[in-house]
Amino acid sequence: SPHWREFAAALKDFKPAFDVLPGDSKTCIAFKGVHLNQELTQLVKDALVNIPFKILSFQHSCYFHSDMSAIAAMIDSNKYLQKLDIYRILEMDRDDITTLCSAIHHHPSLVDVSITGCFSRLGNEMLRSLLRTDELKLEKLSMPENALLGIRTGINVCTQLADFLSTNPRLKELDLQNNGLDGSDAVMIANALRSNTTLRKLYICANDVGAVGDEALRRALCDETSLNSVADSNHSCCIETDNFSGNNDEDREINRAEKIYGLLSSRNKTMSNVQDFDDIDVKLLPNILESVQKYSNYGDEDIVKASSIVYEIMRCWDKVSHLCIGQSER
Repeated sequence: SPHWREFAAALKDFKPAFDVLPGDSKTCIAFKGVHLNQELTQLVKDALVNIPFKILSFQHSCYFHSDMSAIAAMIDSNKYLQKLDIYRILEMDRDDITTLCSAIHHHPSLVDVSITGCFSRLGNEMLRSLLRTDELKLEKLSMPENALLGIRTGINVCTQLADFLSTNPRLKELDLQNNGLDGSDAVMIANALRSNTTLRKLYICANDVGAVGDEALRRALCDETSLNSVADSNHSCCIETDNFSGNNDEDREINRAEKIYGLLSSRNKTMSNVQDFDDIDVKLLPNILESVQKYSNYGDEDIVKASSIVYEIMRCWDKVSHLCIGQSER
């Protein structure tokens, strides 16, 4: 008890120091494995009011009197908070979920939430509650090891997640590692990524998505049905699974160019590129050749040279040969 009183007094005395820190300072307060009764909980809550720290962390079975309502009060009292980290505070109940999600939804500056290993039964309800608002401000959401799909009851939470992602929310990073997701879950997420241009990172390792899920995610990033389908694929989101990663460059235009030239290169080996050119006006030939040269700058060393693809187009595209015959007859 005396130690916590000293800690609370020190926090209040230290507040002027927060006011002169650089704006980009990552000020953090972390509670790890502490158990506080009603009096000490109130003491800590009062000490934290208006202290402008940016990261608040609770780890390993923290206990505060009134449980999550005390943590929610700490979140509410700090308008500067940007990141919330809750690590292995086991078995929050439905009331805890409601209280915590309300604090997250209404906070003006909280954009990064990490909830790791806190659920074995209600992880899906936690994610549903987070996604329930149309105005979720989060840019980063990390929820590994929460058995999101370990118990499948009611509406599949991945259905709601896919609907959420397809609306292009502010979310830039999503961590769903080790949550019991299967192939059908990965397919729903992959379909949402076809229209999503805001998500930049998706971590989905240590799940059971299998070959079906991997293939769906690959096709979302690079649908090689045609050059148009490659161009229209998702080039923004870096995905990491157990078996592959894609969109590894932060520049979406580089990712796009690498995929387009990769398809041109692989089809060149069977001289089949021109099968995509039937509906293209031959007058665009200069533009096509220019694009081949442009995309070749992003190709790997082991793929074919641009000159080989140019030769194929000039040799095999019927419209080019007809154009040359027409020119020679004039």
